[in-house]
Amino acid sequence: MIKHDDGSYTIYSGLPEFGYELLSAIPLAWHLHQKGLLRRTISGYDTKALYWFSPQHDELDEPRSWDNVEKLLKARFPNIAIHCKQLDWSLFAPPPYKDHYQSSAIQFAKPTLIISNRINSEWNGEPINFLNVGTLNNIFALLREKYRIIYLETSHFSAKYEDHSEFDRSSNRMQGLNLSGVITFSELLKHHPSTSINELQCRLYAGCEKFISSNGGLGILASYFGGENVIFSKKCHELNPDINSFYGWYPRLSGATISVARSEPELLERIHDKWADDLPLFNILIRTSGRPNYFHDCITSIIDQDYKNVNIIVGYDDPASEKYIQKFPCLRIPLQRWDKEVPTQPAGEQYGIWFPFNEYFNYLLPYAKQGYVLYLDDDDCFVDSSALSKLAETIKRQRADAVFWRVQFPNRLVPSEKNWLKKMPVCRDVSTIGYAHSVVICPSWEPWKRGDFRVADFVYRTAVNPVWFDAVLTGLQRIVEDGYGKRDDKPTVDMPSVPSVTVVIPAFKATDYLEDCLDSVLAQGSDILSLQVLVGIDACPETLQMIKKLSIKYGSSVQFWRSKQNVGSYVIKNSLLRKMSRRDGLVLFFDSNDLMPKGLLKDYLNRYLVFKRKDEYCVGVRVNLIDFPMVPFFKGDESKVRLVDNRIVEKIISSGSDSFYGRFGRELAAFHTLKYRYRPRHHDLKVLCEPAHGILLIEMKALEAVGAYNKERVSMDDDLIARLKSAGYKILVDPDASWFVRRVNDQSMSMSAETDLGTSYQAKIKQKYAEHLAAGIVKASWHAVELRPVL
Repeated sequence: MIKHDDGSYTIYSGLPEFGYELLSAIPLAWHLHQKGLLRRTISGYDTKALYWFSPQHDELDEPRSWDNVEKLLKARFPNIAIHCKQLDWSLFAPPPYKDHYQSSAIQFAKPTLIISNRINSEWNGEPINFLNVGTLNNIFALLREKYRIIYLETSHFSAKYEDHSEFDRSSNRMQGLNLSGVITFSELLKHHPSTSINELQCRLYAGCEKFISSNGGLGILASYFGGENVIFSKKCHELNPDINSFYGWYPRLSGATISVARSEPELLERIHDKWADDLPLFNILIRTSGRPNYFHDCITSIIDQDYKNVNIIVGYDDPASEKYIQKFPCLRIPLQRWDKEVPTQPAGEQYGIWFPFNEYFNYLLPYAKQGYVLYLDDDDCFVDSSALSKLAETIKRQRADAVFWRVQFPNRLVPSEKNWLKKMPVCRDVSTIGYAHSVVICPSWEPWKRGDFRVADFVYRTAVNPVWFDAVLTGLQRIVEDGYGKRDDKPTVDMPSVPSVTVVIPAFKATDYLEDCLDSVLAQGSDILSLQVLVGIDACPETLQMIKKLSIKYGSSVQFWRSKQNVGSYVIKNSLLRKMSRRDGLVLFFDSNDLMPKGLLKDYLNRYLVFKRKDEYCVGVRVNLIDFPMVPFFKGDESKVRLVDNRIVEKIISSGSDSFYGRFGRELAAFHTLKYRYRPRHHDLKVLCEPAHGILLIEMKALEAVGAYNKERVSMDDDLIARLKSAGYKILVDPDASWFVRRVNDQSMSMSAETDLGTSYQAKIKQKYAEHLAAGIVKASWHAVELRPVL
């Protein structure tokens, strides 16, 4: 970036990867152009169409590269660090591509659907985030009758458009693609021989409202053209919950509605809902500030709906509040608190006291481009998981452009029975969260109380077909009606009746064990309503190399993270917990050398629910284990006793610990661990099946209450349980519950009945934290390190 003597600028893009330029040099140039400060732009091949506003644009016939990105990062070029939770909007203005190219837009008799398929090597390996033949054929079959489908593949581009790796041009990968009724981008290029690829894309995108794309430049470009963009991505930096840019700020490029699919089935489900069934899109606007617990339960009441065609738009006026918002699938809009003089209050009963927070909705409404608008505050929620399905069915059946319903307040319904029968909004007896309207209806929120009535009245009078739906869909989380703009919060989040389960696994030198462990964990999924698996690599190069292969096998079913420094398993667990957006579920800590028999998670979840109903202070259950020595259960050794069938563990895992094989295996394990379990000092045997150290199913909010683990490398399991008990929580032990298999060998600490984690160092650590507890220090500092996704 060069500043000239007259104050104008020349912007040289630096030829980074395409997506980086779309988010750095181009919006910076447009920002300067709007201020009358842009003199000249310089970039790579075929970029004039992207810099159409530049007084002078020069193209260099030089390649793009990742090395150029690194140079720009060192030079601190504005917004070149695109993997962030927010861009620097003071140096960013999105060019209005759709408006500019509207006059030359390419359109067809049917609405256009553009599918952009990027197929190239990713992170020095095989293509990952691309649409395979089976998925594409399903999409074509589903939508070709309703839409003119344009299929764009990177193989349609010449080598001049490659930026960090060659485009995959293998015909074998896409063999069997049924393009009947589909127009390919290469065909369009033949019909427009004098038009460059980027100009043709811009003209094509300008005439389109529906896109399917992936992470990278093609997905970013589509997001500059409004409409709806479903981004398919299995893994990338943008999915990191600490960044979450797809939802967090991609919509700000043009007001596009962004949704993300991380697997082929999820993509097909989203497309079916949105464009095959034409289900109404619900834009849900939320105001929040300083209420992490209320907000959590508000947004999870949306996420838990059985109706998924939603677009969540959140405004916040406190920068610190972004921290608790950013992990959720919502657009984040920072707002400015009112700092001007309070104007004179208008006359009339319909105007209450000064309430500037009403105006926040005016800044969120422009991002609701299609469908319907609903309003929530962070201390509100949907009353059940079918609320939006009921609303959608009412809208479709009655062709409503506005719907009014009833709201559950702590001790009453709003509107009251008397006013509900009037079928029109009544001042002081209507709620902001009690109606929805088409985006065609454009209300304005004024900074005075009773705005809910004024907007409801406007919607009612403007709507062509307002419908009064006699059902309770939304309600207040509060037990007393005393919110009114206060930045208070409830003590903790609420637990759902059937919570989700997240399995947290630290891994170090786990190449021999981890895959079997994960297979056994994922096999529990059919028994659990919602199962998430997080694996953290504790700076182990061998395990990391293996994980890169496993990530392809497991796709979005397992999230793999890595630490640059070796910090020990407890800090890795703490760090993985930080990646979770939801705080109303259960966490199961598991080790990479352990195996889960069939039905174990279901068994412990059910036992937790039974215990919880009996005692609200029960927050978890310790999980039982049985040690299985490597010989003879896992590998052959002619010098040791061997089983005739050494696949007994496989049968236990597939059948369950309470099955015939489980009971048989338990007796075998008892025999083969005799020498390890014998305790000479006590002249007895250590118990075969007992609660494992550190393997427990526990409420996430209980872990929050005590600050998760302390940061030492040993003895933190007992410390955690001691702190939980000191805080008044109960961790149950049930000897009749299922057990898991732990693979152990002669070097495993758990195989030594005499020492059994009893070194002087461990004794010192235990003494240290026992003193902390005696001093009343119950809450740990939740020490964590940065974890990066394994790509």
